[in-house]
Amino acid sequence: MHRKWFLIMTLVITTLVLLVGVVPAAAVPSEDGPVHVVRRGETLYSIARRYGVDVWAVARANGITNPNRIYVGQRLVIPAGRPAGIVHVVRPGEMLTRIALRYGVDAWTIAHANGITNLNRIYVGQRLVIPGAAPPVSPPREPSQPSLPVSWPGPWSGEYFDNVTLAGPAYTTRYDESINFNWGWGPPVGGMPVNSFSVRWTGTFNFAGGTYRFYARVDDGVRVYVDGEQIINGWRDGGLRLYTADRTLAAGDHTVQVEYYDRVQVARIYFWWKQLAGPTPTPTVPPTTTPVPGAGWFGEYFNNTTLAGPACVTRYDAKVDFDWGYGSPTAGVPGDHFSARWAGTFYLAEGTYRFSVKVDDGVRVYVDGQRIIDGWRDGGLRLYTADRTLSAGNHTIQVEYYERTHVARVHFWWEFLSGPKPTTTPVPSEGWFGEYFNNEDLEGSPVATSHDPWIGFDWGTGSPPGVNSEHFSARWTTTLYLKTDHYRFCAMSDDGARIWVGGKLVLDEWHANNGIAYCGDYWAETGIYEVKVEYYEDGGNALIYVWWEPH
Repeated sequence: MHRKWFLIMTLVITTLVLLVGVVPAAAVPSEDGPVHVVRRGETLYSIARRYGVDVWAVARANGITNPNRIYVGQRLVIPAGRPAGIVHVVRPGEMLTRIALRYGVDAWTIAHANGITNLNRIYVGQRLVIPGAAPPVSPPREPSQPSLPVSWPGPWSGEYFDNVTLAGPAYTTRYDESINFNWGWGPPVGGMPVNSFSVRWTGTFNFAGGTYRFYARVDDGVRVYVDGEQIINGWRDGGLRLYTADRTLAAGDHTVQVEYYDRVQVARIYFWWKQLAGPTPTPTVPPTTTPVPGAGWFGEYFNNTTLAGPACVTRYDAKVDFDWGYGSPTAGVPGDHFSARWAGTFYLAEGTYRFSVKVDDGVRVYVDGQRIIDGWRDGGLRLYTADRTLSAGNHTIQVEYYERTHVARVHFWWEFLSGPKPTTTPVPSEGWFGEYFNNEDLEGSPVATSHDPWIGFDWGTGSPPGVNSEHFSARWTTTLYLKTDHYRFCAMSDDGARIWVGGKLVLDEWHANNGIAYCGDYWAETGIYEVKVEYYEDGGNALIYVWWEPH
């Protein structure tokens, strides 16, 4: 019996030895490569893909004949596999599908490797293991961005809100010469938050008939409307990006509105347009009874003395009152051999006016298309005048000027001679009577006086002529004809300002200020009102702009 049992055991052991001898060498896992321990839910295919190797290479390396038969806890040698150590840190705005495309890996492969069950649920700062990832694919080259314009459209009426939804009354309002802002990490206006704010700009511009492309480069959200129709909708968070829209417009005035918000971090917005087809546009200033600060004249500057070709620079000038000396009007224009054209529409009461211009070199002046002054010749500083009787209403005035060589100067104004007194915004020489004091309290006798067309000054770190550069004050007075309406009087100043209308204090911001605009309301019955503005400068920059409008 014992002998029989011994023979059986010997036969079994011999058979096992023979079977082991015929097993391929590859069936014995080699520890030369990385070892993967199989987890619940994994397949040999998913493991091979994670390491970027062929599924049959893994099978052969581990003696597997059926790739569907692996078990939890099994140790698999990965031949020539890539380690699963590539880690991607999620950044703002990224999605799992975008990350997968970047690394050339299936999105669900990344999800399984990181225990993610919902592809839409990742968060900023999350560390994702990228299984079998090749080096990141370089992002596709962005199409070339259009260059920013030399000149920007404007001016704009801006409303600034301390929220991202343009909700409630504006925190402040002001006039902006262009929508060309890079506020970086700071606020758009002193006192406003550095994040989570919004702005609405509105302007009416004259377009020639043709097709136009509107551009908005923005971080974060933007919407653009032309004549009430939304043409750009980028109302979402995101880094700096470009939107464009093409529209064909009929000749005439069109209202453009730009809405913007910043959520966090850097705040930037640039908005402009250019004509694609049709006549070259000739923008004009829409009629206004109250010239807004800096928006009196639309100026076109040319790199020649004949006003020929397209303007190399356009901008809005508060007045035509320049002494450039031997210099240039602005960057992009030479110091000699240039010309300029200014156009504006102004409300003038019925009466006789004297138009005057002092110039070096040539000048021409037109009122309602009729030439009234022709001094189109070289020459030193000289004075031209012309008297004209005008009916009450809006009148278009155009001044053309050229500079040949040496000193460049042009000073243009008009004065009321006879007839009914002006019943709207005073004409330049009768605008405001200014008194300037070398103290902050308007005390004593003024050290200087002036007649200013309107109150719109940015002296920087300087001051009015003959006045201290720091710690001075000023008082301006005028009379205005106001029709029955509710008016809003505003002042943007650095530092303090006060406004009286008809003897009533409507704005009292007599304190240090860093250029914030404040407004006060006044109800007027039709008639003439005395208006007084007081201002003081405490130190640093000095500026004050005053305007009003029916509200």
